[in-house]
Amino acid sequence: MTTTRTSRAGSRAAARPGRQGGYTLLELLVVMAIAGLLAVTLAGTVFSGRETVTLRAAAEDLTALLKRTRGAALRTNREAAVFVDVAEKTFGVEGGPKRWPLPSDSDVTLLTAAEEILHEDRGAIRFFPDGSATGGGIRLSQNGSSYQVSVHWLTGQVSLAK
Repeated sequence: MTTTRTSRAGSRAAARPGRQGGYTLLELLVVMAIAGLLAVTLAGTVFSGRETVTLRAAAEDLTALLKRTRGAALRTNREAAVFVDVAEKTFGVEGGPKRWPLPSDSDVTLLTAAEEILHEDRGAIRFFPDGSATGGGIRLSQNGSSYQVSVHWLTGQVSLAK
């Protein structure tokens, strides 16, 4: 009497004649669903990160312009001001030809001295030849992120905080 040994896999294959190795449709659908969920999660992270980068870049541009304007007031011995238009979401040097945009879907809040409110949606922060300023702040917010640009009235120092 001779005995033959078959492995477990061999006995299953023998139980289902004609079956070839591979994946079932259900297995493929489960893998595709998991891959889709991962793609959606990663895409949300990437796109929200891009908005944050755009907001930070705008805050840094505004900070740099305020610092340059303060330096110009000191250097030329004349007052100089940076305006912020909350409705149009732009900023620039008062009397200058260029305007820089702020992110269109951001919230912009301007805090400045009463005499520097040019009209309902536009105000300025003014720097004086001695280095001081009217002081104030600009807050940029978007999708839970926000940046605060502050100007100290006595020293005219400009700072950026998250």
